[in-house]
Amino acid sequence: MRDRTEKILNKIIFLGSILILFLPLFIYRGVLYPYVFSKIIVFQILVEIIFVAWLVLMIYKKEYRPNWKNPLVCSLTIFIGVLFLTAITGLDFKRSFWSTQERMTGVLTMLHFYAFFIVLISVFKEWKDWRKLIWASLICSFLVGLYGLGQKIGLGSLIAADSHRLSSLLGNPIYLGSYSFLNIFLSIFLFLKEKNKIIKILSIFLAIFNFLIMSLTDSRGVMIVFVFSFFLFFFFLIFNLSSKKWRRIISFILALVFFIIVLGFIFFQTPRGLKFLDRLPSIFGRIFYLEALLSGSDQRTIPWQIGLEGFLEKPILGWGWENFNIPYNKYYRPEILKWGESATWYDRSHNQVIDIFVLTGVLGGLAYLIMYGSIFWLLFKKRLQKLEYTRMTRTGLFVLGLMFLAYFIQNLTVFDTPALLIMFYFSLGLVYFTTQRDTNLQMHTNDTNEKEKLKIKNYKLKTEKQFLLPILVLLIVIFLPWAMYKFNIEPWQKGSLAFKAVQTSRKNLIAGLNFYKEALAEEDVFTNLEIRTFLAKTISEQEIKNESYKEGLMFVIAEMEKNIKEHPLDVRHWLNLGQIYNLMGLINKEYLDKAELTLNQAKTLSPYRQTIYFELVKNKILAQDFDRAIQIAEQAVNLDSQIAESYKVLSFAWLAAGKIEEGLLYLDKARESVDIYSEVSFSIFISSTYFKFGDIAKAIKIAETSVQKFSRSISAYTNLAALYKEAGEKEKAIETVRKVVELDPSFAQEAEIFIKELEQF
Repeated sequence: MRDRTEKILNKIIFLGSILILFLPLFIYRGVLYPYVFSKIIVFQILVEIIFVAWLVLMIYKKEYRPNWKNPLVCSLTIFIGVLFLTAITGLDFKRSFWSTQERMTGVLTMLHFYAFFIVLISVFKEWKDWRKLIWASLICSFLVGLYGLGQKIGLGSLIAADSHRLSSLLGNPIYLGSYSFLNIFLSIFLFLKEKNKIIKILSIFLAIFNFLIMSLTDSRGVMIVFVFSFFLFFFFLIFNLSSKKWRRIISFILALVFFIIVLGFIFFQTPRGLKFLDRLPSIFGRIFYLEALLSGSDQRTIPWQIGLEGFLEKPILGWGWENFNIPYNKYYRPEILKWGESATWYDRSHNQVIDIFVLTGVLGGLAYLIMYGSIFWLLFKKRLQKLEYTRMTRTGLFVLGLMFLAYFIQNLTVFDTPALLIMFYFSLGLVYFTTQRDTNLQMHTNDTNEKEKLKIKNYKLKTEKQFLLPILVLLIVIFLPWAMYKFNIEPWQKGSLAFKAVQTSRKNLIAGLNFYKEALAEEDVFTNLEIRTFLAKTISEQEIKNESYKEGLMFVIAEMEKNIKEHPLDVRHWLNLGQIYNLMGLINKEYLDKAELTLNQAKTLSPYRQTIYFELVKNKILAQDFDRAIQIAEQAVNLDSQIAESYKVLSFAWLAAGKIEEGLLYLDKARESVDIYSEVSFSIFISSTYFKFGDIAKAIKIAETSVQKFSRSISAYTNLAALYKEAGEKEKAIETVRKVVELDPSFAQEAEIFIKELEQF
């Protein structure tokens, strides 16, 4: 290989690696999941480019090949291999391989992260290269943090945050907290390795800045782990500082901080302390108020318990990578619904270690732990080598080990995401580089000639025997473009079309459905799974029941049946299809039987999920089987008598059966804990029920409340207009129906007829 070609390929790899480290800044808002999906698609494209460049180097030059016997390389290779194995032996290979647009951590993506690691350790063998890569990560973290601060002060040109907690371009405060947390360690590592004072000052500044950003995310787990790391770091200093004076000072500071934390924790559990806690920044409340977490009834701890039940059922190879939703739904606990229906759908346990043991069994769990063990072993072994270490060098090794220990601990409350995985695999490469004897010597020497001697000694440049060139050309010219298209470009195109479909459907259903049809035109694209779910939601939210709506229902049914066929063990798809069948049952009663069969299958997969029972209640009401509807609603109540939503559905069943007294009794019971008018359809039903039984004043009051809550709902306004008409309030009825025309001009003709009828009334 010519030197010029080698340099070009090295530049491609270096530039690609820099761009990967800047990916936390990237977001494309024209897809369904911009914070995750868009980042990973670009990441995969960049990895595929640098991987091919490395492949050429590796084939022709031996020094670009990694040390496969290295414990870290070996253990990571085994772990990735186990992921692929459990995907094959698991219950849903397609989901295991591709994952979902929301998560993007399937086997395919994990292979890309593995390839990224292999390229890093094979190409970058000098400290000057790693220094640049570390700076790329730190600069990116600074820009990400600035964006988050811009969100906090309300800069109009930035994407608004979902809460008061910083999330920046990572989409979730926890992810931003963890990302900043890792960059704090990199800043400290750089400070310890560099001798230049300016670089040291900049490193400390970036560490402090990232600490500020981490604090503003209010991420409880990250902050607790940071405090733990703080203590470990200073304990290390106590035993490694030569000055007795400084050892005493640090010991006193540690003891004082520990004493304050313990006293604070005790104080904040008292009634007086809780009142004072309300006046402090929210992060203090999240750290010190741990009653629910310690009781085991927290929203996070329940999925952990469910995960352990799933592990015990399949302890060897698990349920298959990315398939946590299957055991979670099987062992779902009814009490979870008290946090809202949207909080009942978990595809992670929010504990990375539990996830791995559930999904990959003991085999994958041990491989994961061994991988971490190899990190600590290599760093510890490096400290024992008889090299010319400075105290700063030893501390740097400890900081790297502490970073991985802290990351492992904080992952006991969260799970890996794209930005964090980029940091994780980059840091793995840094550990490999730091712990290699030859590269570490390069790291600490400033003599250029000495570097060259070491390179000659340890890496003799040997041109390999001529490789079969046609195979390499075939790989690059044919496989790479195909892989890029199938793995990245096609899913991106379909995701963009789906986003247009969602946005367009809110204004024009026909145009939106056309975008959906285009997005779902190909059968073998993994994005179809979630696009169909969005399609079902789109048609369910439509209030205008015209011919386009009927056509849309048929289209949705055909697509949702494909989801069932592709993922038969995912209860969510069965529930969604049952809901759509119920909607179709309003037009064609034959679909009510299909809905019942579908929902019963969903109940088989998740026997304790109340939302399935709720949909079965609707099904029986539509079929005029009120006794059975009441019976099913009572079963839902019996699953957990503390869930107010179940009483709301039970009142719905009694009222539909014409039992007004019983219905209102359960409605009042539900009102104690939930907003009984949180759904426009239920609000209209209640007002219609009161009208049916002669209390028109109450019916109008409820309808007016509904209009205030659902100010864009046509059905809410038409219901109110009809009630005004029945009450003889013509002016209010006319005013209300004109509001309908403002919302949707297509109702103009019907509105004129309504107004003429009022004038003749």
